[in-house]
Amino acid sequence: MARNIFDAMEHEYQKRRKQERELSMFLLKLTFLNCVKPMILLLLIGIAASFFVGSEAIFKSSTLAVGLIVVGVLATYRTWRTISPNK
Repeated sequence: MARNIFDAMEHEYQKRRKQERELSMFLLKLTFLNCVKPMILLLLIGIAASFFVGSEAIFKSSTLAVGLIVVGVLATYRTWRTISPNK
């Protein structure tokens, strides 16, 4: 009887851990998509525009985009470290 209760509790615990891992991966992907991906697109647009226009202001906006990409990567890393099961 006690073994069945223990097995049921272990099963529920494993199921909850799996749900937590899935939620953690979803949050990590969401952080990456919201922080890093738009900045990479902005960088590519800025680089392409600087080739065609040759404007220094567009090149500076590309430099700003690189800085924002770094911030996004750091935010993604921080989120990953926060939700990582290996603490």
